[in-house]
Amino acid sequence: MQDPFDGNAIGVFGTANDKLVPIFKERLDADPEDIEARYKLSSCYYNLGKYDAALNLIEDTEPDDEHRAKHYELYADLFVITCGNSLTEEDKEILLEYIEAWEEAEPDRQRLKFLPEKYLRLGMEDTALEKADILLIEFPNDPELCRVKAQIYRNRGDEHNAFAAVSAGLDKSPSHAALLSLEALLLEDAGNLGAAVDVANTTLESFPFNLEIWELLARIYDKVGRYDEVLDTLKRAGEFGPLSDKLLLLKAVALFETEDPEGEAQNIFEDYMDKDPDNPVCLEKLTQLYARIGNPKAALEMADIFVDKHEGPYAYVLRGWLYVNFPQLTDNFAVARARGEFRKAIDLDEGYAPAWYQLGIIAYDEGRMEEAAADLQLALDIDSNFTEIHLYLAIAYKESGKPSEALRVLDEGMALAEENNEELYTKLSNKKAEYLSGEKDG
Repeated sequence: MQDPFDGNAIGVFGTANDKLVPIFKERLDADPEDIEARYKLSSCYYNLGKYDAALNLIEDTEPDDEHRAKHYELYADLFVITCGNSLTEEDKEILLEYIEAWEEAEPDRQRLKFLPEKYLRLGMEDTALEKADILLIEFPNDPELCRVKAQIYRNRGDEHNAFAAVSAGLDKSPSHAALLSLEALLLEDAGNLGAAVDVANTTLESFPFNLEIWELLARIYDKVGRYDEVLDTLKRAGEFGPLSDKLLLLKAVALFETEDPEGEAQNIFEDYMDKDPDNPVCLEKLTQLYARIGNPKAALEMADIFVDKHEGPYAYVLRGWLYVNFPQLTDNFAVARARGEFRKAIDLDEGYAPAWYQLGIIAYDEGRMEEAAADLQLALDIDSNFTEIHLYLAIAYKESGKPSEALRVLDEGMALAEENNEELYTKLSNKKAEYLSGEKDG
């Protein structure tokens, strides 16, 4: 059976349908009672994405026994497309009638291999799983049936059975793009990002039109901070169709994190918020972006919404950071307000390292070095990879009369920064040399 996610097969399939349309249309024009031509033409229109034309051909048709299965299968598929992703309970009842009528009338068991997918669309996972298991007795390890089972198990968080179903399908059809796509998503779920990228790229070799996989690649590169690769991935994805809102949002984040001379990121974020005014990514990034371009009032408006709609430690820390860096926002009480925000973050999560870090920096700036050292050390104990802490903590220890602790922190920071932060490594190394020189002079 044709893999419905195989790019080459789709191209050939589309060309064939294009050529068949005028043939069946001519037959139907010559004989409007030619019911076979009517359903063949409707199927061609459906395969070409001309859904209104497909529906118009069969809407008022009473099918004969031979075409009853095709009638209800087309009706079910067209009904889903008409309703989109938001099926009401009434819609589901109607769709269920079409699916059951198709199942009852369908003489071709091969066609019924698509039955579990239709039940899955209805949200009837138990039924879809039951139908898939029954059909797998007839068609062992059929890729489409395995894909549906894997999708259901993934929906349920059953990683083991999801991987098992994918593996079974790939044993039968190693290049099945839909199964490879699902495997990539499962690998991402499991945190195996390198393997997910490899499988995603393999998937795109046979099905470059799969925007879900382009999104997966961009999402992974975003997670690991490889923003240039996010932009390159999205540029390649754009060759196969317009970018979805999710992909545009990933593009905006990548632009924000890199050079964005045209200000494109701001436009994308603001346009996205017209559709989703509470989106947490937009609220966070617009807060930072407005601060970056010197519009702290607009930044604070975004931060206030962020805290209101998505209260959490990070939201409070972000607003506190604004108070510290733009004291004009709060008259003469910037530091006090900032400290209050950081304390709110800690109230929500006592182990939130960035909040302790910010409190430590406030104490550091005010010259209260023992308090700064205590808060910064606590932040470092919580997150040992928080490299930025080491320089301030070392100075706080040195200034509060603990030189050995200062050197310890500098050594730890240098070891951490050696591979991935050359600028910080240099600063830590220079500070250590300064302290050692002072000890010798003393």
